[in-house]
Amino acid sequence: MKLYGKKPDFMASLSNPLVVDWLMAMYPPAQKLELSAAPSSFFPGVDLISGYDEGNGIGGLKPYELYTGTIRMGYGHHRMAFSVYSQAVERGITTALHDLLAIHSNEATCIERLDSLYSQFSRMATELGGPVEWAWGKAMTGGGIGALHFSMLLAGRLIALYSGMDRDTPIITTYPLNAHVASALGFRRIVHLVNDTLPQYFLLAPGALNLVQTRHMRDGYLEMGVPEEEVDFAGHWVSEPVLSTLENAVADRMNRLDKKERLRLLISVGGAGAQKKFLKQWIGAILDDASLRSAFVPIINCGDHQDFFDTMQEMLERRGHELQVKVCRSICDVQNLPAILEDFDLVLFHFESRYEAVYATDYAIVYSDVLATKPSELAFYPIPRLFLRRVGDHEGYSADYGFKLGEATAERRSVQSALEDLQTWKSDNSALKGMNEVILANHGKGLYGGATMAIERALSTD
Repeated sequence: MKLYGKKPDFMASLSNPLVVDWLMAMYPPAQKLELSAAPSSFFPGVDLISGYDEGNGIGGLKPYELYTGTIRMGYGHHRMAFSVYSQAVERGITTALHDLLAIHSNEATCIERLDSLYSQFSRMATELGGPVEWAWGKAMTGGGIGALHFSMLLAGRLIALYSGMDRDTPIITTYPLNAHVASALGFRRIVHLVNDTLPQYFLLAPGALNLVQTRHMRDGYLEMGVPEEEVDFAGHWVSEPVLSTLENAVADRMNRLDKKERLRLLISVGGAGAQKKFLKQWIGAILDDASLRSAFVPIINCGDHQDFFDTMQEMLERRGHELQVKVCRSICDVQNLPAILEDFDLVLFHFESRYEAVYATDYAIVYSDVLATKPSELAFYPIPRLFLRRVGDHEGYSADYGFKLGEATAERRSVQSALEDLQTWKSDNSALKGMNEVILANHGKGLYGGATMAIERALSTD
């Protein structure tokens, strides 16, 4: 097993095989799964691969030019995948999305249970704070060789998830486990997109081309002993709907700033739902401040979190404000946002599917002035960003990067500090203008073309 010339420590080398064996005893893997694909009902042009336990007789995949691999763990990794397949579809490249959790199997259940633990600890850390948040933060920055070793051992037992997939077809992966399984099966060309901007071994795929979003991260990996041919700087992972409209979006934002119109404040809830308590307090404070209500139009993407959507509705009913509220439950509604914003003071998004939850934020970014988000993968999106409290210390590095880039605020770890930015912007929007100018300049330098580069490298014949 290739681990960049390093070995896991004694405890990891002893415990990792035992934990993997225990997981496989709990969720016995199949020898083979029967995969099929069908056009996505959420994003035309991409096929979604699904599958079932052996014996259902539905197998068979047509040839594709490109696979995109992900896991719906939260929204971030799927958003990275969306940046790839949305641009591939735009270029007429036949593309299939391979989401490991879309395969009905013991293997997928095992991954899902591990994801549930991650989400649970993320929520606990955010809500309890103090020592719990400190411990979780340390865990999220401790992705060393031991963690990489565990993931690769687990991947070797999950190979049935790729049953029948053509190993000569290039695959772009957005979660390490996807790349590790592909590597275990001998896929000829694997391009792996690395999230965040903190170099950690766990995020890498040995033997693949690992593309990163910042030069700092590339340099860090080279110092950690990753071969130069296995890591390269690509730029930010940004979806086609955002990238293709970027110049017009910036022009519209600058026009609204010049006219001192109400600013559109897009608030995105993460896939793990770890920020609900913070967001409830912050949004409640905005609604209680008449001056902020007159200066901003909140657009709140509750994603597929029914409990948070219910909380938002209860907050609005309890306060009894004479706000005109629109609920959007389809992507068509989101794409009609400019017309909706002419008649409503607050907009709520809520969806049944995680696909729509991810897409909605990207489409809404085009029509928004400020994105309020924890510093996850949205930390790299080309819109002025108000960084809210992190979930795990690894996200702090992304917040620092966005702030130093000049496109975002520093991380605001308290409700009060996040309110202060809004109070400033309602009377002085020069900082927001400056962020938009930086975004336009960075666009000219190709900073947001990471997904484009990934596709080109994956399809290259070199």
